[in-house]
Amino acid sequence: MLGTDEALNWLVRVEAVCLPASLLKSQSAWLSYLAVPALIRIADDAGSWAGGGLAVAGATPSELACLLLLLTTDPPTRRRALDGQRVWSIDPPIRRWRVEGVFDSSYSLAIVNRRLAMALEDSGEPAEQVALLTYEQGDDPKPNFAAVEDPLRLRAMWELSRDPRAPSVALRNAWPPRVRDMRGERRVLANYAWEETGFPEAEAQDFNRVLDLITVVSNQTARFLQDAGVEVPIAVVGNGFEHLLEVEPEPLPRALPEGFRFLHISSCFPRKGVDILLEAYGRAFRAFHGVVLIIKTFPNPHNDILEQLDRYRAADPGYPKVEVVLDDWTTGQIGGLYEACQVLVAPSRGEGFGLPIAEAMLHSLPVIVTGWGGHLDFCDTDTTWLIDYRLARARTHLAIPDSLWAEPDPNHLSQLMRELFVSTSEQRQPRVERARRRVQERYGWSRVARLTRDALARVDAQPGPRPPVRVGWLSTWGSRCGIAAYSAHLTSAFESESLIIMAPKNERAEHSDAANVQRLWRLGNDDLAAVLAQARRACLDVLVIQYHWGFFDPLALAKLCESLRRHAIRVVVDLHNTCGAPPQVAQSTFLGPLNRVARILVHTVDDVARLKDWGLSANVTLLPLCVYDIPRPSIDERLAWRDASGLKGARVLATYGYLMPHKGLSQMVEALPELIAMHPKLHLLMINAWYSAAASDAELQLLRERIDALGLSEHVTIEVDYLSEADCIARLALADLIVFPYQHTQESSSAAVRMAISAERPIAVTPLEFFEDVAEVVLRLPGSTPTDLAEGLNQMLSRLASPAFERETTERVRDFAERHRSSRRSRQLKGMLIGILSQLERRA
Repeated sequence: MLGTDEALNWLVRVEAVCLPASLLKSQSAWLSYLAVPALIRIADDAGSWAGGGLAVAGATPSELACLLLLLTTDPPTRRRALDGQRVWSIDPPIRRWRVEGVFDSSYSLAIVNRRLAMALEDSGEPAEQVALLTYEQGDDPKPNFAAVEDPLRLRAMWELSRDPRAPSVALRNAWPPRVRDMRGERRVLANYAWEETGFPEAEAQDFNRVLDLITVVSNQTARFLQDAGVEVPIAVVGNGFEHLLEVEPEPLPRALPEGFRFLHISSCFPRKGVDILLEAYGRAFRAFHGVVLIIKTFPNPHNDILEQLDRYRAADPGYPKVEVVLDDWTTGQIGGLYEACQVLVAPSRGEGFGLPIAEAMLHSLPVIVTGWGGHLDFCDTDTTWLIDYRLARARTHLAIPDSLWAEPDPNHLSQLMRELFVSTSEQRQPRVERARRRVQERYGWSRVARLTRDALARVDAQPGPRPPVRVGWLSTWGSRCGIAAYSAHLTSAFESESLIIMAPKNERAEHSDAANVQRLWRLGNDDLAAVLAQARRACLDVLVIQYHWGFFDPLALAKLCESLRRHAIRVVVDLHNTCGAPPQVAQSTFLGPLNRVARILVHTVDDVARLKDWGLSANVTLLPLCVYDIPRPSIDERLAWRDASGLKGARVLATYGYLMPHKGLSQMVEALPELIAMHPKLHLLMINAWYSAAASDAELQLLRERIDALGLSEHVTIEVDYLSEADCIARLALADLIVFPYQHTQESSSAAVRMAISAERPIAVTPLEFFEDVAEVVLRLPGSTPTDLAEGLNQMLSRLASPAFERETTERVRDFAERHRSSRRSRQLKGMLIGILSQLERRA
């Protein structure tokens, strides 16, 4: 039917085809065989068309190319085309499932894959097949069936995977999560887990182009994928544990030290927090205490537990007893280990699910675990002892920008370990029993299979292409406001016909409003009834609220969020400032509604920590301010502009931002005489737009007086007009160094610095925490006084005279700008909104 093997090898790489209806009869068999969607060109008279595929008449070559692109990158469209093509199939109507990934070891991924396959087979109809494909083992796999619990059954499933036909449903669970080569009518990433807040952009986009469904093991994994811009429908299905209950505990291969035994089981990767555990354990106990810490792990390149332990013992002769087990033990022996210990300790920085945590609960062990991670689906203060934590930048080999994980508090962990050490089994028992019941009631492989089937059925019922999401955007707009400029760039990926801008009535716009801009509310006024009414009238799916304390009262924000939720409109709140919060944020009438919105977006790690202190964490997402996509001048253009501006041969410093007292502009002027003495050709270009009479007039008068008094008029140019972003970039590009001499601020982060980054020039800042989110690309001044500014800028200008240092500094700025482009952030946010709305909520 398909011809030679070479033809088949070529055809399996085809994502979609375009062919005339006259060729369909000869080609339909292999299209069905390999699940390739077809774009069928039919005659203008479509009356003779019998159906199937995506049919089009009278299309131009450009239109055909666009439709082919839709078939290959939009899974809902592909699904509908393949559904129509079933009429061409010559095979009997049988649903064939294929679980793809390693399955023949004690590795947790292998256990999940084979147990999912068996559960799908157990729950299936007679006319179904379930295959297991050893996807990661090459073209000639030799599975180790001696390592699995039901070798005959699993071998039969593996034999079915030799069928070259594309399955009805392909479910892949492998690392790394490659999906672009998947073949199947439905393509699913199954039982997926992720442990840190960031996710690779390339993988997220591949998921969007290929997958029909993602099933995940925890709600946190679902949130992390959506936050990365994954639009694919996601269903939380959990994991199963029946295989643990089938295993009888076995005697241990070696005797354990006597005493109260704390147990830790992990790879000892940095993510597992074993360094925190050793620190806390050494603080909690001494060698004379009747305790021992059992660490069950295995050798791997990231495991330096023995070296860490040696350092603690060398530094502290009274360090308490630790036993490290590196040998490979059977599942039954691990069960015996659980029964031989008194408490499991898991101070992880991130867990996708936390299998050893659930295993310990099933074995009736008290569990101490970090209060952050995928395990919170079944761990809380009713079932475990939660370690306090703070979120910090993740230090993993993936090096994902702006990704966070938890840093457990070692002092709190010490306290919890001592608490459980002195408690009685009777005191621990109620929490232990609740934990065991919760895991048994909520998780099981039959349940995973049922939830997977249910999710697929719901995806099958969805339309294709997917209808556009109706988004409302409440913000300042078109005015002299950093949030207004930010909003304009962050909405660049949104289609204007499905986006409604809800702007203030009482702000001065710098240009005429587009058709999708509606002015519905007033700055400083808490009446938002018109916003709610318009959101309902427009049948919005989601409203994104760009919020600053000065817009309206926080309780008015909370009331609006709650009203929208009652009308089934999702809410995403972007908090542009968390510093200097008014007292209302401590009230339950604020915290309750904000805890129930779909997402709270913040811009810095400090913002994340501050919201945690308020009691907001489960729906908080770090979304750093973007760098605007504005054309940057070339080096030749920059040099030509400098010559045209009369700055040829000068060393140019620039300041940027609205003209306000706290920006340190007068201190910058005061520093100039000392700097000019060392750099006679120095020129200061002050691109500081007038904001308002109250904010800017006095400061402008002061600057002019000091410039005249110090005789600096030949060395300073002040530009106070409100310039376009392109004009700002053109002027900033003239600088050798852009300076932000801020004295203080109550803001969380700086949009002005992002504009300087857009210009891709070296940047100097005063040592304020305000600039921490751009610390990797800026140069730090020693202080904020005129003397500090002069000293620091002199050193920086001297170093920048070196071409190598100037190039290295500029490249760091350029790399940061590329990672944070507003076009990328906008695409990510759009995907996040679609992903939130696409999530398949669990049905009872």
